[in-house]
Amino acid sequence: MTGVLGEPRLFASGGSFLEGLRRHDGRWWASDFHRGVVLAFGTDGAEQEILRIDDRPSGLGWLPDGSLLVVAMDSRRILRRRPDGTVTVHADLRALAPGPLNDMVVDATGTAYVGEYGFELEQGAPFATGSVIAVAPDGAAEVLATDLWFPNGAVVAGGELVVGESFAGRYTAISLDGRRRRTWARLAPPPSAPDVATIMSEVAFMPDGCALDADGHLWSCDSTHQRACLVAEGGEILAELAAPPGMQYFACALGPRELLLSAGPPFGSDHAGTRDSVLLTVPVAVGVPGAKGR
Repeated sequence: MTGVLGEPRLFASGGSFLEGLRRHDGRWWASDFHRGVVLAFGTDGAEQEILRIDDRPSGLGWLPDGSLLVVAMDSRRILRRRPDGTVTVHADLRALAPGPLNDMVVDATGTAYVGEYGFELEQGAPFATGSVIAVAPDGAAEVLATDLWFPNGAVVAGGELVVGESFAGRYTAISLDGRRRRTWARLAPPPSAPDVATIMSEVAFMPDGCALDADGHLWSCDSTHQRACLVAEGGEILAELAAPPGMQYFACALGPRELLLSAGPPFGSDHAGTRDSVLLTVPVAVGVPGAKGR
């Protein structure tokens, strides 16, 4: 199949709900929501605990000085772990985020772009659109874009932020000054009504975590349809990977020639206290931008 050079293989197991996957300094990294930990993995899949917080960690990224940024979902903060291990609050976003924070991407300058739900999904609140907040390297924050249908998974590409709108079945490209937006890829028709039950039953592709390859295509985890897809701008699906039986893909990251995928029980399952989420790797034809040996 175009883009995929082999079958997924087990890399690491024992996660509760693994999110925020990243490749950094030659290692894979992940957040585990329910264990409250940020992890790095050796080449043998052995995990190293980097940070433990009293919150649900999500999106990860790095500042130019090597500091690790971590989204603390429920307290609506971004934490900063400096190279010496000191942990501080990089940005408190409670005034800008009515819903929990979610995924985050950090660009080469250290500017972070973090999505927020817009509403309390887990508490059964009525659907409301969310936003993306831009956080400068010094921690100053402002809302970059509003009226997003559950922003989830994002990359910076060609001077734009490309963000998945899970509840609208599309990727939207937003200029980094927030002044322009366009549909980057339409993957499913919009739902007939803006309520969670209708959305969950009707949206045929629900983008979650994503990763940009060197050809400008996106690996996208379709979090409610047991697959990950390689998507071209405009919406053509170039390749598709089925999740293991009984599991769904929630997040992914790219290395030089390898895709890392987080797989676990279906959305809505009670992951807390379980350890049945796994990381899988699969060789791919095109790796992360800038990688040698593409």
